[in-house]
Amino acid sequence: MDRRCFISSVAGLGAGAALFSARSPALAEAETAAMTRRFSQQRWTIDNVIRANGIDWDQPRSIYLSAPCGVEANADFAAIRARVQKMADIGPAFESTARRREAKARAAEAEGNPVTARDNWYMAAIHYGAAEWPYDDSGAQHVALHRKKRECFSNYARLADHRIEAVSIPLKDKSIPGWLHLPPGYSGGKLPVVIAIPGMDSFKEINVALANDRWMARGVAVLAIDGPGQYESPLLGLYVTMQSWIDAGPALVDFLLRRPEIDAAKIGVTGASFGSFFGTILAANEPRIAATAVISTCLEPGCRTIFEEASPTFKKRFM
Repeated sequence: MDRRCFISSVAGLGAGAALFSARSPALAEAETAAMTRRFSQQRWTIDNVIRANGIDWDQPRSIYLSAPCGVEANADFAAIRARVQKMADIGPAFESTARRREAKARAAEAEGNPVTARDNWYMAAIHYGAAEWPYDDSGAQHVALHRKKRECFSNYARLADHRIEAVSIPLKDKSIPGWLHLPPGYSGGKLPVVIAIPGMDSFKEINVALANDRWMARGVAVLAIDGPGQYESPLLGLYVTMQSWIDAGPALVDFLLRRPEIDAAKIGVTGASFGSFFGTILAANEPRIAATAVISTCLEPGCRTIFEEASPTFKKRFM
């Protein structure tokens, strides 16, 4: 497709247009009200679909959240699937499970059981992150859940079997939040690294598994980020635009090259779902990235399917 036709097709979609241009606050506010109309009109349908098909009506949410937690979390997710009968159930179901896991982690630490504590801190963080999903604003409920997620994941990082560092990567007057993971047993030398980008409905904490992680097991470091517009970033005032993602590539690579652990010739990018689009933009504009591999791709010109035909929750989340 011709570049001008591609940009025109996206601009005509409204929701997709926000990806390609920065707007004035007044115009953005006016457009946001219009962009979520489809969600408001179809909300009753979503609840009926959830009641009939369960929490995974729009994507395999409980599967990709459960997988990095390991088999012990299976019972958690089975109970959540049974409890969620409408969209309003999602946040409370995950939050109550997160609180239970957090309590188990605190008890295990008090009893001198660091491995049990570590595993429960991780699972609590994932459940708190999942509980954030319905709250796509910057309200008190969302911020409280976000802070609990950060607290629990920080406690997990303290006890993890590998080194994990919270990082904040400057991007103009904002910053990209992330976690830098180094493989177990790392004692020096240069490592290959993967920049891991989550999907629109996902978050950086799930990008390295609790055990037998695909990257850690292969001696690859991981920089797990919430890029512009993803999960934590909007809470920091960093929103999604094409330019922000173009600028993110050099910012991320510059950060990695300042790290003594990283091999400058072996920097890769991976992204899932809408992260496939962001990862492609990032890699296309940063020649120092050596490899890119993305899955569950969202590369359709104009993004019509995801914004106008798929569940309206995607469009609401994107806005």
